[in-house]
Amino acid sequence: MKKSFAISLALACACGGSSSKNYNAGFDPGCQPASGNALNATCNPGFTQSAPNKGGTIEVTFSGETLGQVGLPFQPASPGDPQFVDGWNMTFDEILTVVGNFRLSPGATQYASWSQLNPTVATKSGPYVVDMHKPTGFTGKDGVEPAQAIFKWDTQDNGQPFDSSVRYAFSYDVMKAAYPVAAVNLPADQKADYDLMVSKGWSKLYRGTATYVASGMYPTNTGCPTCQAHFAQLPTTVKFLFGWNDATSYVNCENPDNAIVGTDLLTTRGIQPSPSVAAIAQVTLHVDHAFWDKAISTPSRPGLPPPRARRRWTSRPSSWASRSPPPSKTARRCPTARPTRTFQEATRPTRRTRASTRST
Repeated sequence: MKKSFAISLALACACGGSSSKNYNAGFDPGCQPASGNALNATCNPGFTQSAPNKGGTIEVTFSGETLGQVGLPFQPASPGDPQFVDGWNMTFDEILTVVGNFRLSPGATQYASWSQLNPTVATKSGPYVVDMHKPTGFTGKDGVEPAQAIFKWDTQDNGQPFDSSVRYAFSYDVMKAAYPVAAVNLPADQKADYDLMVSKGWSKLYRGTATYVASGMYPTNTGCPTCQAHFAQLPTTVKFLFGWNDATSYVNCENPDNAIVGTDLLTTRGIQPSPSVAAIAQVTLHVDHAFWDKAISTPSRPGLPPPRARRRWTSRPSSWASRSPPPSKTARRCPTARPTRTFQEATRPTRRTRASTRST
């Protein structure tokens, strides 16, 4: 479904009557795009984790989770973390993602279907480009992951305050890279990669390094006496750049503060402003999902990914390159809807970008 969004922040006319001004339109004053095909050098979203923390406002942040920052080590840093079981460490240099068309609609839990929404009352068009590898300034939704501010809503588009008794559906889009764009945390040396995204029509770009650190040998009693020799010829350090377009609408996102995310209960959806403190909506990218063979899968054993997904790095070393799988333009339920399409190349896209919300 096509995504469309506006923005605004307004002042009532002194002489009375109604105003059609959008008080949230464009970008916030402290985080404006540069002119032409340039990236802005600074971005001040106008808030931090502790200030102004004003009641009735909704602040929007982003996170690539802890995995986006520390990578995917062969020996997981924490129990239960995903890993490449065939011996590879992965670290990231950057994880660029383009987001925009943010919107709020009252009545997040009013309808049985996640996709049925009331008219939008607050918007912010963007687009914004963020580096999910290095957010700073906030502790994210899980209490550990790093996060960073993007923008905040002080009012609805018509200038009226948010209703603290209402839970609002939070939706946003992942978008193809384009100019103008507000760069939230990209320095000048990342412009070349963003320009590559623009030229290729990508919405996401991963750059990093995979290093083989295991010491095991291929069993000689498996009927393949030459297999170890073939594996020994593979490179042990691989620099990679993955890019793709998965421009998608994520609609009526789940909120881990309301209930357990993933249960698909109506009660998990929406963000409710607080009369005393700011509420925070966090856009979360599940970085590891880009390396799975399927976004929906039934494990061969409980708790374990399918064997081919677990052996990606030894089975496809020659396919590490910039590739662009076919895009999907389907609106997605956020975040529990996942695509059924399987991309066989190592650069298969993720559909698990999650938006989650909490009240601070």
